[in-house]
Amino acid sequence: MPGPTASAHQVLVYSGPGVSPLSLSHTILTLSLLLLPHYTVQPITPTTLATQPWEPSCALLVFPGGRDLPYVDELSTKTKVTRRIREFVHQGGRYLGICAGAYFGSETVVFDQGGDMEVVGQRDLVSGYPTNNPLNHPVRTTDTYPRHSSPVDALGRRSPDSAMPPNRAHEPSRSP
Repeated sequence: MPGPTASAHQVLVYSGPGVSPLSLSHTILTLSLLLLPHYTVQPITPTTLATQPWEPSCALLVFPGGRDLPYVDELSTKTKVTRRIREFVHQGGRYLGICAGAYFGSETVVFDQGGDMEVVGQRDLVSGYPTNNPLNHPVRTTDTYPRHSSPVDALGRRSPDSAMPPNRAHEPSRSP
């Protein structure tokens, strides 16, 4: 499949298994506010990625947040569309991965290793990238946040009973 044409005008946002509905709606809304009227922003399903010629009109392919493993299952195992995405990028297309989309676009994922939510494994989206250019080196995504046992809500906020001390790094210093 060819890469994007000079007149590519669509920003396609993946909307298949694993995508957080909240992340999908916020991603589409934010990109629409920033890019309209110069680009159209619309969701794209795994079936469309696998069966339709989306590449010539696609200026940017976006994978929002959610869960990486369903992305792998749907796009690498079931529809085998990662090859088309990889070719699209090799031919000048742009890929933006947000949260789980960034994990999906990396070479290796190491998330919460040894923890309850452990995800560790290779990803095939970047396989075959040339490694003689430092800008094309495959990415290894690692969870760098310390593990905690406190409950966290859907927005990543800690519950009130596990409140952390305020971050005072950006407060002006006070003279005595």
